This record gives sequence, C-alpha cells and structure tokens, in this order.
Amino acid sequence: MLTDTSGRAVIVLVVEDDVDLREALELVLSEAGYVVYTAANGVEALEALQQIRPALIITDLMMPEKNGWDLLDEIDQMPTLSAIPRIVITAAANAGAIGLKAPVFIKPVRAEDLVRAVQAYTRRRPARGGGDAPRTTEAGS
Repeated sequence: MLTDTSGRAVIVLVVEDDVDLREALELVLSEAGYVVYTAANGVEALEALQQIRPALIITDLMMPEKNGWDLLDEIDQMPTLSAIPRIVITAAANAGAIGLKAPVFIKPVRAEDLVRAVQAYTRRRPARGGGDAPRTTEAGS
C-alpha cells in the first residue's frame, strides 16, 4: 500500500457507472498500491466524499443520476474538495475540447497509461517490489 508523507494510505476515488470497468479500474489501481473507493455515479461520489478525502478522483462523464460534468462542477464549488486533482475517463471523443479542467482519457484506457497518470497526480510511486500495474492490460471499454 502506498502512503503519503504522514503515513496515511493514498486514496483514489473511481466514479464509473459501468460495473465491469469500475471493477477493472479498482483492480489495476489496487495492484499499483492505492486504496480505491468506488461510486457508480456522481450522487454516490458526493456521498463518499463526505467520508473520505482522496488524493485523486477519476470520473466518467456520462452516468445516470448525476453525470461527471455536474459532479466536477459541484466539487469545484466546495472549498474542501476543489483542490483535489481529477482525471476524466470517457467514451465521448470530444471531451477534451469542452473546457474540462482535468486530463481526459478516451475509453478504452490502457492500464499502464492510467497508472502513470495517477502516479503523476498523486506524486507517489510503488514501493520497491510491490504492485506494478500490468503493462498491456486495457482497463475497459
């Protein structure tokens, strides 16, 4: 497990409505040493954010109940959450052109690319001998 400078686990919140992709992302990030919480939509994500303070939020855009755009807008309005970095994963090929303040990965996402981005945003690296992500696995579609 990765820890921050004060010894706390590095938490990543994954918000994705597709169960298979959500579980794949959870597995890949867990194997890379992160503690992963998941939510199926923006409503569940906001509920989780009342309990946890992740180092990073990974979210889809197109989800039921509360989509990723609305989730990101609400997070931006909350002083205690607005500084949390985010990564967007979406099937919307034009998502990068719509003014998001986050890096955008278009599905399917290669696991190694996602882990590299998560490492960059959390500024943590796996401990020696532990938890490297698979090099060729795709995290889903």
